[in-house]
Amino acid sequence: MISIRSFLLVLLLHVGYFGFAQTSVNCPPNINFEDGNLNSWQFYTGSCCPISTPTLSGPVANRHVLTNGAATDPYGGFPIVAPGGAYSLKLGNNSTGSQAERARYFVHVPTSTTKYILIFNYAVVFEDPNHAVSEQPRFEVKAYDSTTGTPISCASFDFVASSTIPGFKQSASNVNVYYKEWTTASLDLSSYSGGTVAVDFATGDCSLGAHFGYGYIDLDCKLFESFTYKCNQVGSATLKAPPGFQAYTWYAPGFASIVGTTQTITVSNAATSSIYPVVLTPYPGYGCADTLYAEVRSSIIKSNAPDTVLCNGTGSMLINPKVTGNNGPFTYEWSPAAGLSCTTCATPTATFSGSVNYYLKITDTVGCYDYDTVNIKVIPFMETHIAAPDTICQNTAEVIQTHTTGGNNMLCYWDLDAGGSITKGKLTDSITAIWDYPGLKKIKVVAEAYGCKTEDSDYVFVRNAPLPFFQASSVYACVGDTVSLNITKENAFYYWKVDEKDVTDTTYVSPLKLAWSSGGEKQIKLGIQSDRLCPVKEFTRSVFVRAYPDATISLKNDFCIGGVSQLAAKAHPDYIYDWRPVLYFLNNSTNEVEAEIPEPGYVTLRVTDRWLNKCSSMDSVYANPKECCDVMMPDAFTPNSDGHNDLFRLITPGKQRVLSFMVANRRGQVVYKAESNGASWDGRYNGVMQDAGTYMYFIEYMCEDQEIRKKKGSFHLIR
Repeated sequence: MISIRSFLLVLLLHVGYFGFAQTSVNCPPNINFEDGNLNSWQFYTGSCCPISTPTLSGPVANRHVLTNGAATDPYGGFPIVAPGGAYSLKLGNNSTGSQAERARYFVHVPTSTTKYILIFNYAVVFEDPNHAVSEQPRFEVKAYDSTTGTPISCASFDFVASSTIPGFKQSASNVNVYYKEWTTASLDLSSYSGGTVAVDFATGDCSLGAHFGYGYIDLDCKLFESFTYKCNQVGSATLKAPPGFQAYTWYAPGFASIVGTTQTITVSNAATSSIYPVVLTPYPGYGCADTLYAEVRSSIIKSNAPDTVLCNGTGSMLINPKVTGNNGPFTYEWSPAAGLSCTTCATPTATFSGSVNYYLKITDTVGCYDYDTVNIKVIPFMETHIAAPDTICQNTAEVIQTHTTGGNNMLCYWDLDAGGSITKGKLTDSITAIWDYPGLKKIKVVAEAYGCKTEDSDYVFVRNAPLPFFQASSVYACVGDTVSLNITKENAFYYWKVDEKDVTDTTYVSPLKLAWSSGGEKQIKLGIQSDRLCPVKEFTRSVFVRAYPDATISLKNDFCIGGVSQLAAKAHPDYIYDWRPVLYFLNNSTNEVEAEIPEPGYVTLRVTDRWLNKCSSMDSVYANPKECCDVMMPDAFTPNSDGHNDLFRLITPGKQRVLSFMVANRRGQVVYKAESNGASWDGRYNGVMQDAGTYMYFIEYMCEDQEIRKKKGSFHLIR
């Protein structure tokens, strides 16, 4: 039986590429029939069964046939030539008559090799007459030491026609015919270094003479080194073992784990430099189990062909892509062919009259490839012309254009003489420019499209048009204060527009002194013109004039000895208040204050604008306190018998005589009433403590002037 020692595994990449390589040795002459003849083979004829071929007949027509071409077997539908070859051998035919045929080859194993593998492909077609096993058509493979006649272990097997023969299929054209399509096997002859091995293939019809059997064979020899390529390090991998075995067991590298049990498996993210073993188990009686190995290697191929721009019309150029990879030499496929000197050259010459894209596919020796695109852009003849006015005014924005022809999507790079700047439209064909001093100025522009350039230059005369400017001595002033304007001197006319002022002098005056009689923002605008052909340039600044504060003092009650007097001034968020004498006031910095004035004298108030401290006003009032004054009442009391604030009564009783004192709740019900200076309410009504809340008081009293006064207000009862 055949020992399947090694087999070429083909790794199919997930992205659709595959590749393999192996190192060849010197094969025996014409062992693979690729010379296109049957030389170096021995051919025999005889009868069956058993197969007996004593006659060394040489090739016999229709019994030892060299096949080639694309025809297929009439029963099995498989090619009559083994995959990958141009010629094969057909042994036998579909005629009857108990015929038998044999083909023999003597393989001389080189003495210099330690690894020598004979790989062969075979296919078999049988008619099944359902005879006894010894009478059935058959196909035999045998290998033995030609010197001693000793069979090689696992190198012989027989296929005998049967409807249940393992690995065979029933023909679609004849239900009595069974076939085995092309199957690969191998012989490990490494241990026969320096020796000669005979390999026999034989076919036979049935012994009763009415049913046929034939086969196909093809051989090769290789120093087996199985590896595959993963292109550009991407994709999962599909591993495919040879057909015709009963079972397959795939392992991860190092036999770490089982990764599949079918002939073909897919490995996700297969790493390069990894080896995947597969154990092949043949059908019982048709070979020995063996292990194959496949190494995944990396094939990196990259192309970088630079894009090119040609200026000013048609031309030709050498396209020279930079290709890198580890499995050269490379093949090149350029498209389209128009304008190219060669579509399969590494560096073709392209001739063209307009822009074109060339596409390149580069393939290495193991089938990996990369794509690249070369964009050749042709720019027609370009021109640009600056359209600028003859003269412009200093410090005046002017639009300057350039007109370009022959190119699209141009970028314009402008260069202005010293003092010039672009305020709008940089990189475009229309800019807004300004110069800050006069004179003859050069303008230059370079128009560029895809690296192609054209340029133009022109001159403009910049007229004198100085900028007006002045500096105010202060931007804040009080009404009536003088503000001085320090003005830049120019040989020009000066035109003033000042809020609430009429300045008609057009000559240079510095400083210009201004004062306003009202508060508010005052705008000052200076226009200046030195060249009547240029517009008036203006400069504007504001002065904020603050009105003097209103410090008028108003009294809310009379001055009284031992009492509190209430004084007030106009409230304003920007005012600072200062009441004097300080000792009279609990708080002397607000617009409304309370004062205790012990003796006659003046009370003064200074009001200052907080934003401009020098804007301030004063007022005073003479205070002559009397003995009688307003009564003072608390705004809350707590009748909880703790000895503090338990009674609601007058706070500062003087010489007033209380005529009536009354307290009412929120419903208007009077809960307390008295007619004496010592009157006080303890928070009860008819002996019952009243609820917390707001209450009203009403007081009538008389001072020494005998005038009856009234006062009312609210307060809180707090628990």
